[in-house]
Order: sequence, then structure tokens, then C-alpha cells
Amino acid sequence: MNFGMKQILAIVVLVTAALTGCGVKKQPNKPMSVRMVESEIIRMPESWMLDFSKALKWNYCHGLELQAFLDVADMYPEHQEFVDYAISYADTIINEEGNILTYKQERFNIDHVN
Repeated sequence: MNFGMKQILAIVVLVTAALTGCGVKKQPNKPMSVRMVESEIIRMPESWMLDFSKALKWNYCHGLELQAFLDVADMYPEHQEFVDYAISYADTIINEEGNILTYKQERFNIDHVN
């Protein structure tokens, strides 16, 4: 097998990251579910950004992931920030009159509802 300079560099970076833990603080006693939610919140600081959204939208994936966050918060009530994160999506996409922004009733499809 012939490796080019880019492939060798990529291998070195991956091996180094694996050996050093990518600079992530080790938290062996923290549940993986909590660590996963924290990771998503760091990666997507605004809840409407979940599922790699570039703009505010109503979709199934947001509901699915945010429900999982709420489930983790139920298991670990000390993480109120997970609940706050989920509520921020509702506060952002539902206006004061109760209308869901970006939701088109004429395009209703059960796939859009979690």
C-alpha cells in the first residue's frame, strides 16, 4: 500500500487524538447519556440548530432529539440546563399566539410530528 503525505498526516492526527483523548477532560463517573447531551449542546449552542439546521424549522428530528434530552433530564434532575435547552426551541419556534413558525398546515404529515 502506498500512502501519500496527506494520508500519513491524517493517520498521525487520528492516532494522536486517540492516544491523548483529543484534550477532552476525562469524566469516568459521568453517565454517557449526560455526556452525549452536553456534547450536542456544545456543538449546537442554540436548540434550533440541531440536525445541522441552518435556519429555524419545524421537523421531526428536533422533537426526537429534544425528547431524548428531556428523558436524560428526568433521569438526572440536576441537569436543568437540558430542560432549558429543550424549552428554548419551543420558545423560539412558537409565537405568543401559539402559532408554530415555519409550519405549514396544508403540508401536514405525521412524519413532521414526534
